Amino acid sequence: MASRLPLGLTYGADLRRYVRTNAILARNGDRHMARFILIDGSLRDGRGHHDSYARRILESAERFGYRVVLAPNRNFSAASLPPAWRCEPVFEHAVYDDSLLMPDWGDAAPRGAALWLRNFSERWQTVRRAGRRKRIVRSHAEGFRALFDRVHPRPGDQIFLAAASELVLSGLAAAARRDARMASVDWHAMFHFNNLIGRPEEYAAQTYRRARLARALAAARDVLGHARLHWYATTAELAVELAAHGAGNVREIGYPIDDALRTCGRHERRPGPLRITFAGDARLEKGFQHLPAIVDGVLSDGDLAPRVQFVIQANFAFRLPCRRRNLPVVAAREALERHGESRVVLLRDPLDEAAYRRLILDADLFVLPYDARHYYARCSGVLVEALSAGIPVIAPADCWMAAQLLRFGASAKRGFMNEHDDASVDSVPGLVAQSLAEFPALVRGAVADYDRLRAAAARFAVGWTRWHHPTRIVAEMLSGATTLYGDAATAHGNRRSA
Repeated sequence: MASRLPLGLTYGADLRRYVRTNAILARNGDRHMARFILIDGSLRDGRGHHDSYARRILESAERFGYRVVLAPNRNFSAASLPPAWRCEPVFEHAVYDDSLLMPDWGDAAPRGAALWLRNFSERWQTVRRAGRRKRIVRSHAEGFRALFDRVHPRPGDQIFLAAASELVLSGLAAAARRDARMASVDWHAMFHFNNLIGRPEEYAAQTYRRARLARALAAARDVLGHARLHWYATTAELAVELAAHGAGNVREIGYPIDDALRTCGRHERRPGPLRITFAGDARLEKGFQHLPAIVDGVLSDGDLAPRVQFVIQANFAFRLPCRRRNLPVVAAREALERHGESRVVLLRDPLDEAAYRRLILDADLFVLPYDARHYYARCSGVLVEALSAGIPVIAPADCWMAAQLLRFGASAKRGFMNEHDDASVDSVPGLVAQSLAEFPALVRGAVADYDRLRAAAARFAVGWTRWHHPTRIVAEMLSGATTLYGDAATAHGNRRSA
């Protein structure tokens, strides 16, 4: 009979045997028990999604009998970690670097002399980006070598790149070419962010980004081998993108949720006006610059205004003075500050885990005016957490977020939905905006129909939280039980039939 996980999920005989062996070694205090090593160079402090993600995964790995090791950024302090966790802060640079996002002219890009004859500023920026990229890749390679020198991974250990990127994979490949030990352990690479911008019909023109991604995937695969390197993505769309550029089999896997947020709408609602919430850093791709128009559109309704209150996380994800591209975000916060605190509450400072959890659970409705092109293949942690708590959302059309609502969730299509749920309108836990201009009207509609929406979100959350539970995610990483995405055509077929 198959062993059972806390959520009633099963895992295979090989994994059961491995877990039992690890548990015996742990009870005997055996220092040779297998380890689960999580790497994330963007983990700099004890706040934000990078920190909470790492903690949930490592806690689940411990449940499977692994000794856990965290390899974060050099600036990370281990003081807040459990005493049994080993911490090796060896990485200098973050996983991503926006300053390296070079323009992509597609097939019409100038070449040779024509490219060189572009204005001096652009040529100089290209040279600077190339030099910075080389330094970052070299730094990642040094981090991997330092980690192996300190931890000495061995067969049976699992190494998890919690936030894989082209930069990280390039550094890993460079390090593995000089250190044969790296090919003796299992590597698990998780992708969260889209590498290409927009939707599939736009990918062909992005020749630079496609070539860079394909080179990084091929380099890591060639050095470590197919059998040792396992690819994952948080969305089916991202899995398709990676598989089409040479990753091979890519498994779609969920985003681990905080157990405290897995209330499925059963937590007590805070009294007072309906709290309309925007969570996460103030950033362009999250649509923070559109919030003043949405707030004004809702509060201009004299009947509705006394019944609602906006609660907006408004800490900047950048330093001031900022680059020109971030000026709309700064201007948006200034515009929101003109409203009184009774109507618009602005949270200007970064939130720790407890404060962020309270923000989610106190919300009644989430507005997510995100850039749909950036989030076509990208998971939203805020949406995952809101739906886990059984709170309705308003999301933009034609992106991953809307797909979760309209396909009745990853839960329904993978058999995680309750048997009494169906594909009726009463099962949809939110509303989809076809344009930014629709958000105020949808907020008014959500307030008018709130009881039905809240009940639908609570039903939806039961299956949704099973799919995104960290224990299930780690189990499927170890057992290989998730849906596989091979080439792009096969991947699309799996998405339809899964």
